[in-house]
Amino acid sequence: MDSNMDFSNKLQELKIMMLGQKTSGKSATGNTLLRKQVFATCQNERCQMEEEEVFDRLVTVIDTPGWWKETSRCTEDMDKEIVRGLSLSPSGVHAVLLVVPLDLRFSQAHLGALEDHMNLFDEGIWKHTMVLFTYGDNLADKSVEEHIEREHSALRWLVDKCENKYHAINNMKKADMTQVAELFEKIEEMVAGNSGQLFCPDMKDVHLRIDEKFKKRELKHVLKQWLEQEYRRRELELMIGFKEKLLELQADIRESVASQKPRTLIDMNKIKTKGIGQKKDEKEEKVDAKINREIEKLDKDIMRSTDLLRNSKDFILPDFKGESPAPGNSDKVLDWISSFKTGTNTESQLTLNFSGTSGYTSMHDFITDMDMPE
Repeated sequence: MDSNMDFSNKLQELKIMMLGQKTSGKSATGNTLLRKQVFATCQNERCQMEEEEVFDRLVTVIDTPGWWKETSRCTEDMDKEIVRGLSLSPSGVHAVLLVVPLDLRFSQAHLGALEDHMNLFDEGIWKHTMVLFTYGDNLADKSVEEHIEREHSALRWLVDKCENKYHAINNMKKADMTQVAELFEKIEEMVAGNSGQLFCPDMKDVHLRIDEKFKKRELKHVLKQWLEQEYRRRELELMIGFKEKLLELQADIRESVASQKPRTLIDMNKIKTKGIGQKKDEKEEKVDAKINREIEKLDKDIMRSTDLLRNSKDFILPDFKGESPAPGNSDKVLDWISSFKTGTNTESQLTLNFSGTSGYTSMHDFITDMDMPE
């Protein structure tokens, strides 16, 4: 960003909301901006608004609870508390500061959690959003620009999404207020670009988005349970089928051996003389024993799979590579399916409303024909 700021943009009042992951340094930064210790730097679970006159401006800072990197750990109550911060300033806020620590590598998982919460608001939030890098002392001799270029593509995407609006702050240097003054000037420049408009979303719409988010998560969980049962059931069918084939093979071999046994004493003596019979018997016994071992192993696997099928609760589709489970593509499919609008039919059964582009034009009874887990 251009360091030559236009001081004609100066506002008499600045309202700032801070968003970010847990332990990102939001609260400590809020204290630095207000030049006083008002926000507890432990993990806050409630929104808090404080104000102070700084550089001839009345500065209001709204600190919000941080979110987890693992989106599955975020609850509906946590999301509602995060967005409640906006209700503390009914007229809206001039800036939303997305706090990103410089002491951690910003990965795709971090971006996923961030988007998950930014999506609770409408797309217009990005015009009012700036990336605020904390732990500026970790830059050492590097510039912020160098850090962004060297980081994961997820961070570059975020900076681009914020239209290249960013600032770095070092909370270890609270006495250095030039970094705060520069941030305020950048915010005022952003506000001027937005024609002085504050970010003030419809909170009813925000809460509808939260409701939809957790309905989708619940549906995704149900789909996972059903897919687990279908996978286990299919696995069980294949093992039982394979066991039956082995038993048939074993029976055929034994029948073939019985039919080929010498019928006379002369035949027996001839075979013994050549030493063929003993070797053949030993080989057949080994094959039979091997088949028995495979059948015993299958019996154990069938029992295990039956128990898993009966008691299955949570599940991640296997990747069939003998490695740890990789949800990857299966999660994308589940996300796609769970994005459909849900409803109920006349029998109060769960239904999915497929869009016209999906190939379905009516409400589809999703669970009617499926043996869903209880």
